[in-house]
Amino acid sequence: PERDRRSRNHVDRVPERKALRAGRRWGKNVFGETLATSDALKGRLVGWFAPENKRLSESFNVIVQNIESVKKRSSKTDHMIETITKGKVEFWSLEDPDSGRGRKYKRAVVDEAAKVAKLKYAWENTIRPTLSDLIGDAWFPSTPQGMNYFWELAQYGLDSFRPEYAYFHAPTSA
Repeated sequence: PERDRRSRNHVDRVPERKALRAGRRWGKNVFGETLATSDALKGRLVGWFAPENKRLSESFNVIVQNIESVKKRSSKTDHMIETITKGKVEFWSLEDPDSGRGRKYKRAVVDEAAKVAKLKYAWENTIRPTLSDLIGDAWFPSTPQGMNYFWELAQYGLDSFRPEYAYFHAPTSA
């Protein structure tokens, strides 16, 4: 069957889509901001996606501060940070699920993915295509909110026939 052949061909592939279900106050933002900062320092292109503009501003400020010594330029208006290492982090609000369309990234971080109203549409039609050129990966750190598309992504990570997905769980106490 097709599924068996696919899983054998991709057994040694690193998961490219990672759902992180963690409790409140676990440090999901710190985790995502650290990933984005590290990638920007390495000269990589990162897309940061959030459910609304307010969440963008908070992470933008943290990442700007993290890379201050290597910052080439930043614009809060354009939601963009560039480094002298040729790295770049662009921030997009998923209030419009087509945000970020036409870009290319090595990594996408979808902050509080469970809160994104049209996450499935945004992922399939906008975010996932931005990872194609650079063979990038995506992280979906979130606190769960029922059986929505974030929940589906987590389930994919538990499915041995979907080796491109991974699932991580961490309670707040961790």
